[in-house]
Amino acid sequence: MNSLYKNLIFWAVIFIIMILLFQVFTKPKQTVLDKNYSDFITAVEKNQVLEVEARGRNMTWKDVNGTRYKTYVPEDLK
Repeated sequence: MNSLYKNLIFWAVIFIIMILLFQVFTKPKQTVLDKNYSDFITAVEKNQVLEVEARGRNMTWKDVNGTRYKTYVPEDLK
């Protein structure tokens, strides 16, 4: 009976370690809200934008409150 308890404790420790590793390596999903390009320009003019990441025409930006937004940059009209 003693070996049964040792076995159960061993597997319980393994199970807890697996849960902790899963928690450490999974990032919490951060909500990214949609905004249009004119809202981005307005935020820039009001000095409300802290950082910007652009990938092609897709842009992600963070305001002074820490909220993340995404927008699509339209082509410039000439």
